[in-house]
Amino acid sequence: MDHRGLRTLLLIHGFITLAAGIVLAIAPDLIPSVVGIRLAPSANLVAYLLAGAEFGFSVLSFGGSRLTDSRALRLIVWS
Repeated sequence: MDHRGLRTLLLIHGFITLAAGIVLAIAPDLIPSVVGIRLAPSANLVAYLLAGAEFGFSVLSFGGSRLTDSRALRLIVWS
């Protein structure tokens, strides 16, 4: 089975989530402010936790882009 399209999608997703994690870690109020959400400095922990999740999704996407097992890829896509 050819998974080139899925590999490309997972790589793109990995880069996007990595970028979002970096932005959230460096400037925690930047992404929420784009959609009109104002975070108090004391609420930055929420952004840092989200950044951690974004880094995890990025690793999952980059790792999944190298897999060839259909069952493993299906699990990554569903998760």
